[in-house]
Amino acid sequence: MTSNSNGKQITTGLELDDSSVLSWLHFGDLHITQADQQNYRDFLALIEDANNHLGDGVNFAVLPGDNADDGIEDQYRLVQAAVDRLAIPLHVIPGDHDIKTGSLHLFRSYLEPEPVQSYAAGSYQCIFLNSVAVGRGVRFGLGRYQLTWLRLELEAATRQDRRCVLFMHTYPSELSDSAAEATRLMRQHRVLMVDMGHTHYNEIANDGHTIYATTRSTGQIEEGPVGFSLANLDGNVVS
Repeated sequence: MTSNSNGKQITTGLELDDSSVLSWLHFGDLHITQADQQNYRDFLALIEDANNHLGDGVNFAVLPGDNADDGIEDQYRLVQAAVDRLAIPLHVIPGDHDIKTGSLHLFRSYLEPEPVQSYAAGSYQCIFLNSVAVGRGVRFGLGRYQLTWLRLELEAATRQDRRCVLFMHTYPSELSDSAAEATRLMRQHRVLMVDMGHTHYNEIANDGHTIYATTRSTGQIEEGPVGFSLANLDGNVVS
């Protein structure tokens, strides 16, 4: 069972296998513009690879924001047409490019009606956040309402002895007025990992409390070939 920031309960059906390992596939920021562009063809190829070679080997896939480069309808339609081919359950969160029009209405219509969600998966709690809840453009933040919801979700996970993993578009330190409170909550509730997009690079960082991981962009590659990343949680071990 999962909840979103409006308190709505949603059944996800996510169950772990006998290994109790939580695994997910992370596609880097897409920045989709047109169907004839290389990044769109690359994304379709990555989806085909995931369908052919992963299947039930992962619990879900993630798009970490900046899905539609200009946040316009034609671009969202292309992303929707692509992800409709994916055979793995998918979670999509927004980035600053998704809100270029000043609204997430199209994002919600074509990709994810409820981008802010939390659900239990074995001994873990997966929490998906909207990093652009405070406005348009490059200004990041969770907003007071979402921060309160996050606090309640983390408190509930702590009571139930679940380790938490957060999914957001950017590093928590970039969340403007939300940054200090989000970081405090993460440390108080022993957040195991934060999985992000935005940077366009493969990065892994560790502040002594939490592991931070990003994945190379699909649409604006600045290093190496296109691809996706795989993450696994096994107890307190992140790989």
